[in-house]
Amino acid sequence: MLKDSVTVTHCPTSNMKLATAGAFPFYEMMNSGINVTIGTDGPASNNSLDIIREMKNAVLLQRHSYWDTRIKALHVFKAATENGYKLLGIKGGLIKEGYVADLVLFNKDDLYPLKKDRLLSNIVYYATGENVNKIIINGRIIDKKFIKEKIHELAKKLNELI
Repeated sequence: MLKDSVTVTHCPTSNMKLATAGAFPFYEMMNSGINVTIGTDGPASNNSLDIIREMKNAVLLQRHSYWDTRIKALHVFKAATENGYKLLGIKGGLIKEGYVADLVLFNKDDLYPLKKDRLLSNIVYYATGENVNKIIINGRIIDKKFIKEKIHELAKKLNELI
């Protein structure tokens, strides 16, 4: 079926900043079997490029646009993780044998009030990229300091080109 091969990417912050697109039919697309992902678009229309922050914006924009709470933290989390890998044709986004070993690790003390029954909701509504402590990419642990150094190094190179 065509819908099984279709993926759409919702970039809520970009859409809000540019005042484009109207209401994105996230729920309807998801329920019709379309692979819905979350994106940041680009630095011209989303300065932070923070995919974690984007999850929160996706939920809130859906609720604001539709006056409805059908879209949950779980839906946007899946769109930002598992569905993003599906878009790329990579087995990932799940902690499962045979899947890419990429994870984001948060310091639990930075996420408050953190409760077991609200863990995912707390990450989506509270966390940002700043709360990431370490990441695991293909089984290799990388800490926040290394990530920040690389970002600053790349930003410096980009600024030299301009």
